[in-house]
Parts: sequence; structure tokens; C-alpha cells
Amino acid sequence: MKEVIPMGTLYRDRTLHLVALAAVFLLRPLPALADDGLPNPPNVTPGTVGKIEDVTIQGRTFKQGRQAVTTANADQVTVDVEIWQPDGGGSRVNMQRHATIKYKWSMSTQLNGQDKQLTETITVKSTLANFDTGKTTTDRDDSYRVETEWQNAGETYALERSNGFSTWKSDGGESGVFSKSVVYFNELSDDGKSFVGQLPLDAITRYTQNDPIWGVWRYSRRTLWLPAGKLSSHTVDVNGVNQPNPFGCAMIERAVCGKGMDAEVGDPAVPGLSGIPFAWPRPPRIV
Repeated sequence: MKEVIPMGTLYRDRTLHLVALAAVFLLRPLPALADDGLPNPPNVTPGTVGKIEDVTIQGRTFKQGRQAVTTANADQVTVDVEIWQPDGGGSRVNMQRHATIKYKWSMSTQLNGQDKQLTETITVKSTLANFDTGKTTTDRDDSYRVETEWQNAGETYALERSNGFSTWKSDGGESGVFSKSVVYFNELSDDGKSFVGQLPLDAITRYTQNDPIWGVWRYSRRTLWLPAGKLSSHTVDVNGVNQPNPFGCAMIERAVCGKGMDAEVGDPAVPGLSGIPFAWPRPPRIV
């Protein structure tokens, strides 16, 4: 029997460990920016790496191996990874694991011909087929997307909007959905050719997790600022309860953002997604 390709990184542990996940989110690298302020495309090597082949184990034919196909140009990067692995209980090999990971990075120009939009996506699908029963179960069916809009002034760009979305589910396991949106006001210089300041205007976070054992857990947050940068309102809701001290929920916010946008892939060919801005307000000063 040939060496089995490890697939442990494709099994998702979705239990919410606040401190650990917050640390992961804090350490997430920021996207590399070019001199004009736009994110650079990920550093990848185009081509095909690895192969998938048929193997015979205990008289049955299985697929085994890993293959990654990468394409890249100035405005778009794609990575498609496919992994096959025989599996079974004890000494009996009677199941076939199959996983696909698809990544895409795409920069486009907005309708005004100046501003830019970057869309980054990762989808993960992992299944287990039982040859004895003919049944196929889904371990992971996840989707992650980051959309950022970049305002242009002269030869420079500034982040104007950031949107993050994710969904995840598995047969008999946990499911969930996450979204976060942050909108900014970018102050132009007098000549309109550069930016001299940036202030958040609106931040919305929503998270729902449905665990077959622990049930449903919900979190939402909304923060509004005035154009001058003064805080207008800030509310946090956990399981339908409005929190009396919303400013003290920063750790929960970091945890749900880290968990919601962490694809937990670990494949060397797949770049990570850009981090979502935190945009958490400071408590108002008491005069």
C-alpha cells in the first residue's frame, strides 16, 4: 500500500474557543499592499503539482493522491486542489475520501473606471463514500468570501468597504453563517489627488452557529460613527440579549471574526484570505 495523503486539515472543529480563536485572528497576516495602496496578488507558481492515481487495496480499486492546479496573471489567481484517500475502520479499507479546495483572487475595475474591487473566495468540499453501503456523507461543505472596494484618488487607493461572508455545514454536524461589513469615509486632499485621513462610518457583524449538541448560538454587533469620527451608537446582542456593556465584548468580536473567516485548510498551495478590519470603538470619554 502506498503512502496515504493526510487529510486531517479538512476535518473542521467548530467548537467556539474564544481566547484561542481570538489569538489566531490577531496573528492573521494583513494583505501585502503595492505602492498605490492596492493589495498585491498572492505569490503563487502557475502549473500543476502532484498526481492522482488508482491503487488496489484488498481487491478494491481506490483513488489516491493530491493534485494542485494553479493559474495566475495580474488581475486573477486561481488554485484548484483535489485530494483522494482510501479509508476504513481497523484493517478493513472500504471507504473513499475525496476533497476539493478551490481558491480565487480577482481584481476588477468599478463602473466609474477608477475605483477597484477585489474578490477572494475559498470553497471546501470533503466527502466520505462507503463502498459497502453505497452511502456518501459530507464532512465539510464550506464557502468563504472577502470583498473589498478601493477608492481612487490620483495614483493612490484607500479601502472604502470591506465585506466578509462564510457558511459551513456537514452531515449530522455543525452548521453556521457569518458576515461582517465595514464602511469607511476617506478624506481627500485639497487637490483631490491623495487621501489625508480615513474614518469608519458603519460596522455590522452577524454570526449564527447551530451545534447538534449545544444548540444555536447567535451574536450580532452594530456600530455607527458620525462623519467627524464621533461615535453615534454601539450595540452588541448575544442570543437575543442586548449586552449592557457592549464595549467589553471586543474579545467575542475577535473570536467570531476569526472563526467565521478561518477556512482551516492548511494546504501549501492555497493562499489565505485577507483579514477583515476589526473597527471596534473606544468607550466614550467621561468628562
